[in-house]
Amino acid sequence: MNKNCVAIDLKDLLAFSQKGFPIEHIRKFTDWAENKIISGCSNDNLLILASLGLDNIIEQYEVKLWFNRVISELNVPIKPAITNIFYYHRYLFKCMMNADDDGVLYDLLLESSSYNWDVNNYSWFKMIDFFSEIRTNLFDDCYSDDEFTYFTRDIFFEIKKEGRKEYLHDVSKRFFKFLDNDDNYYLIT
Repeated sequence: MNKNCVAIDLKDLLAFSQKGFPIEHIRKFTDWAENKIISGCSNDNLLILASLGLDNIIEQYEVKLWFNRVISELNVPIKPAITNIFYYHRYLFKCMMNADDDGVLYDLLLESSSYNWDVNNYSWFKMIDFFSEIRTNLFDDCYSDDEFTYFTRDIFFEIKKEGRKEYLHDVSKRFFKFLDNDDNYYLIT
């Protein structure tokens, strides 16, 4: 799945760090550091993190070490681990807003609804469940050439197959804006 369609920011990296610095996202840390240096932010730890991107094989433990040092040096406040879960979904919604390929959108929907996060909040559950319903109703081949099949919500019946991407982009944009504002996290924690 190609989710390299969006610009990576610090919240995305904090989300990836919470997930244990997944190998598929390692280069995003070094790219971010390079972009920070290009934009004028510079310190020794940031330079070292950026320089790791020059290696053909980037060592996960080195990225973790230097990213944590950069975060400490930049005085980024340490947030509860649950916040990074929200940041990860924010990243997924950002990708959904920009993706046009049905396969990529399906994978993003699957990923957004398949993790069994330890978030004990009804509103959060309903949001994740809603994206699961979008996947089921709009991307699991629930359309046939002749008739519509069963839908879990009436709203999905009104959406034509050609309009499903636009609908998903619009919904993802709304949820991204919600999760992009740290002040909203108290509503779902």
